[in-house]
Amino acid sequence: MLGRMLQLFQGADSAEQVNFKVSNHLCLNIRSGRSLCRACEAICPVQGIKQNGQEIQISECISCGLCAVACPTGVMDQLWDGFDQVINVSGERRPYIWLTCHRAALLKDAVRLNCLGELTPELVFYLLHQGSQRVNILYQPELCRDCRCQTGQSRWVDTLEKLERIYPGATDCFQVYGNPPESTPATKSSVDYSRRGILRALGGEARQAMGELLLKQPPEQSHSRFSQSLALRRKLFRYVISHLTAEKAELMEPGYLRHPEIETGCTFCGSCAILCPSGAMKMEKSDAGLSLTVDPTACNMCGLCAATCPAQAIKVDWTIANDGPARRIPLIQGERKICPSCHQSYLADNSQSSNICPGCRTGRYKPKLIWPEIP
Repeated sequence: MLGRMLQLFQGADSAEQVNFKVSNHLCLNIRSGRSLCRACEAICPVQGIKQNGQEIQISECISCGLCAVACPTGVMDQLWDGFDQVINVSGERRPYIWLTCHRAALLKDAVRLNCLGELTPELVFYLLHQGSQRVNILYQPELCRDCRCQTGQSRWVDTLEKLERIYPGATDCFQVYGNPPESTPATKSSVDYSRRGILRALGGEARQAMGELLLKQPPEQSHSRFSQSLALRRKLFRYVISHLTAEKAELMEPGYLRHPEIETGCTFCGSCAILCPSGAMKMEKSDAGLSLTVDPTACNMCGLCAATCPAQAIKVDWTIANDGPARRIPLIQGERKICPSCHQSYLADNSQSSNICPGCRTGRYKPKLIWPEIP
């Protein structure tokens, strides 16, 4: 946030010198060494995002925030300006809130986003559950034709469809307008860029609430390649999940309240738990052996575990039951056994018919077991 403010004061001439802070260690391509995801590059309207080895490079940025919304693991969360704006205004406890894009007509006390594509269902739910009685959105499709953030229109239309399914005909809490209302006078700007206004925004109640509820991040530290973290969208979802039924939460986005399915060919190598960017999958030690568990509210269905599984025993197209989505679920239980062929210990689930270790059974490379590494 402070970096974006410094960029505003320095002017457009020094914009190219700003070092954009991105979480490279969370990128699916960097973690796996493969080309698995191109979401940020595909949605960037100026094609300014490229991967160069172990680093994401941004050559040009118009602060649209679409890359942060598209990224499943939160690599670009620092570029999501719309998130800060919505969270700050939620602390004011306004009964009615107006949200518009940067090209729409000026409305009094309206939150002007760079693009409505930044507005996710999670942000709308957060506003409604923080005291706002109704969220009004001014959406004029004709403004998107020659807009610099044109790629965000399809994402906003997808978000709008999800909101209409969750709130069918609920005009009392959520409404989209095609024209500016006559009763709301226009104003020059609803943002105070003075020194006093900036200090008030940094020290206000909304900023404190954002730090306490959503942005509980550790202090600055050097991240290793396999460090794990929750994206801002996932943190928002975990907040609003207590106010929504599982059926409605399932309508928000593909991947919510879902988790991978583990087949009997699992060798308990632990690669899925190590590579998982959100820490949803974990290997836990039990009396009998090891158990592989998953937290559906943390799993973003990025597919990295299935793409990197040596035994190809993971599928990501399975939907869990809606009876208890907020708890950690055991996927498979493994017991320690001795291979009669090579006389080495290995882990296998009880349903596995063969009592031979994976290395002797297939002749392929046998992944190193993480049994000694479990505390």
